[in-house]
Amino acid sequence: MNPPEQILGEFGDGRVVKMLADMSKEVEQVKLEAERLISDEMFAAALEKLCDMERRTRLSADMNSNATVQVNIVSVCFSEKQYDILKEQIIALSKKRSLMKYANSKMVQTCVELMPSVSCKKAKFELIETLRKTTEGKIYVEVERARLTHMLSQMKEEDGDIEGAVKVLLELQHQDLKFKYYKLMILLDLYNKNYVGVSNHYYNLSETETFHDKSKIVTFLKNAVVYAILAPYSTEQWSTISRMSEDGNFDQIPKYKELVQLFIKEEIISWKKDILGVYDKLKAWSVSSTDYVEEYVESQEHTLANLEQLQCRVGEHNMRIVSKYYSRIYLNRIAELVDWNVEKTEEFLCKLIVNGTIPLAKICRPSGVVTFVPKKKSQEELDDWAVGTVDVMEKINKVTHLILKERMMYKNVHSFCEEEDSDEEDWFTDTLFKRQSSEYEDDFDDPDENTEDMYVEVDETTSESLSESELKAIESEMEKKSVEPDKTSEVEVVFDRPFF
Repeated sequence: MNPPEQILGEFGDGRVVKMLADMSKEVEQVKLEAERLISDEMFAAALEKLCDMERRTRLSADMNSNATVQVNIVSVCFSEKQYDILKEQIIALSKKRSLMKYANSKMVQTCVELMPSVSCKKAKFELIETLRKTTEGKIYVEVERARLTHMLSQMKEEDGDIEGAVKVLLELQHQDLKFKYYKLMILLDLYNKNYVGVSNHYYNLSETETFHDKSKIVTFLKNAVVYAILAPYSTEQWSTISRMSEDGNFDQIPKYKELVQLFIKEEIISWKKDILGVYDKLKAWSVSSTDYVEEYVESQEHTLANLEQLQCRVGEHNMRIVSKYYSRIYLNRIAELVDWNVEKTEEFLCKLIVNGTIPLAKICRPSGVVTFVPKKKSQEELDDWAVGTVDVMEKINKVTHLILKERMMYKNVHSFCEEEDSDEEDWFTDTLFKRQSSEYEDDFDDPDENTEDMYVEVDETTSESLSESELKAIESEMEKKSVEPDKTSEVEVVFDRPFF
């Protein structure tokens, strides 16, 4: 009984079919006949017989026989150096209906193995491009396509087309070659002391799908942080550490992320307290020993150089912070802030002035004063004074306008309140007058008697003639009227007695 791999075949569209017929014997006969025809210089007839057998084995779903025929077709073309026909056959075999993955991969592997036998550089270049085009997007021939791409890159490099060789490699998505590329770039940038580039390469390695081991990914992330901090201050370096502080991948290494935060905050970093007291225990400046880093990177000398570089970066950060918060400061005070002696502080500050990190700083050695803000010219100071004076006068004018506005509003409100108070006093007097008048009218028996003098007398003696209980009754009635208005005419009450 045939094993399962001989009776089952997988088509290019993913279908798995059962072999309908075993055509291995017919294939052997056709191979012998094709060899005889080729020896008789009848290449076209031999190729026609092989193509016919390829079609029959493919329709019979005979995976092994179909692979044998495809391999024989390309081998014959290579041996006879019929490269134009070979390109046509490669394209035709890759686009056949019911294409079998196993047979197609065997054909591509044979082409890759026989490629060094091609002596003509132009023909070799065209064959590689044809194979790369037909294998694009096919996972089962990914390795072969990567090897072809490597061959093409080497050919371009030999011709002096370095940019073309790099472009071809960058287009390739194969993870092993991607890792090899970043490994070489890390060594190159370490040699050139381009630490920002090293950091970016390590970060890209952490995103490579080849590494499923979490410990390896953590190692790459740690190295990315280390070299980003070791890089001199620049726009690119600042954007790199800012991205790290917001990237969730670095939450796996919290201590290293805290170190990044130290260089983002606009605060002085203490070398002894913030760095040596915390991060020296992590061995952060010795790149972890892995199979993916050269011995140069792991050497003790490299580690010590990293520590010295880190101290320079801390000093650079502290100098930038001092220049931001001070316009003039004594040199010995700067040395105290950065935990250095005066000589080292002066030397390091001079380097920062020369390389453009703090370009406007000036050191006065006799007085020991460092100025971070350049002295303005007389014309600039006069212009600043004029602008400031205009600004002050505009603000004074605005404040004066607001004060006058408040006084007018206060005056209007105060006069309105006085009118309301006078209305309440008149209402109180009228109430007393009417009440006392009604009492006096009840006491008089003679209706013809002149009452004009009585009204005058009442008006003058009302407050004296009322008893204390009557005054309290009138006051309570007034309070009741003001506190409990008539609810049936609420709108009238509101307009009649406005509240302030």
